[in-house]
Amino acid sequence: MATRKILPQKEALFIRSHSLTFSTEAVLKRIRQDATDVIGRTVSTSAVERALLRYAEQQGMTWVRTHLYPLIEQEMESGIRWGKTKS
Repeated sequence: MATRKILPQKEALFIRSHSLTFSTEAVLKRIRQDATDVIGRTVSTSAVERALLRYAEQQGMTWVRTHLYPLIEQEMESGIRWGKTKS
């Protein structure tokens, strides 16, 4: 008698949308295309973004504070504002 193969449970997805500048989108597209070429399978932009977040998580909070937070601050000070400002 054949048995059913038990597949591991996949984590539920949280659907998120965000805005990117044209230059940031170009970087993301280059990374995605290079990953597709190296891996040999189509890589989505979502997969690239999730991988970057997992990488940051693996580095630990000290790395995040030292390397990522300055980039976040730089991004916030770039003058691009989304949404409403608090009054």
